[in-house]
Amino acid sequence: MILNNKLKSLIKIKIKSSKIRKINKSKSFKKYEGEVKTDKPNGWGSMVLNDNSIIYGDFKNGKLNGFGISEKKGNISELGFFKNSQLIGETLKIYMSKKDKNLNYETYVGEQKVSGYAHGRGTSIFMEYFVCAGSWNYGFAHGECIINLYGKGVIRGIWKYGKLTKVLNKFGNTSYISLFSILSNNMEWDESIDTQKKVIAVIKDISN
Repeated sequence: MILNNKLKSLIKIKIKSSKIRKINKSKSFKKYEGEVKTDKPNGWGSMVLNDNSIIYGDFKNGKLNGFGISEKKGNISELGFFKNSQLIGETLKIYMSKKDKNLNYETYVGEQKVSGYAHGRGTSIFMEYFVCAGSWNYGFAHGECIINLYGKGVIRGIWKYGKLTKVLNKFGNTSYISLFSILSNNMEWDESIDTQKKVIAVIKDISN
């Protein structure tokens, strides 16, 4: 949970640096602290819901619309980008013990091909750099994925064979994501192969 708590800290910094107002009671929540516009949560804030769960993030018109975190009984249950308080796509959970401060290299959990390549839905951890949850194709991030850049930022986008082709949402510092080809476990980029399609063709050939 170390990386997720780093992101929660970033949100709290934004809340503290904003003009804080309090709303003590509403039909949908018990308490709200943060930015307010026309007597509704608008901007960065934290909200205690009627079931005592807490949501932190970017609010618009009284609902979470942007990056946010949902927490139940002190544990993060959802993390990512929201629309009208509903999570969009994957939730980016990272489970780590308090003693284990280091991520294992390229740990992958999810659907795979028989040959062991990530293929389908899954999550991969890349050393100290980032965690990627989403869609995989023969070991490459391929389709919609969300990436936690080691607690410094989060980006949700569309990938094609490991390359980011479209940014859907982002929060924090995501500037260096373009430096990486997003590969899953047991994958290494071979600079001698000039196109990603050729790499996929090679992998498919080996997998058959």
